Amino acid sequence: EIVTTVSAAYGHTLCVTAGGEVFSWGSGHGLLGLSSTVPHHIPQRVVLLSSVEVRVVSAGYDHSLALTSTGEVYSWGNGGYGQLGHGYSSLCVSTPELITGLSGESCVSI
Repeated sequence: EIVTTVSAAYGHTLCVTAGGEVFSWGSGHGLLGLSSTVPHHIPQRVVLLSSVEVRVVSAGYDHSLALTSTGEVYSWGNGGYGQLGHGYSSLCVSTPELITGLSGESCVSI
């Protein structure tokens, strides 16, 4: 499948395919969205985002974001300072979670 978007950061990389699937690889620590903290050296499909069509991803220094075709935003990784937008602080959110504080908003870019 064709990769349409790639985003790389300090220790991990994310990409999106033309079909809206997300793949991740690199350092563990919950940055990959794969329900674990184990590093992966080859791209792995982020299964927990397979029910939505992702358009864009953004790999931050210590966290990740995904924007869907309907304008929803998911985040995961290190949220120790609340940067994930879930309303709580956590050093390791290893699975993508919808940012519910943006419900009713249609995001167009991340």
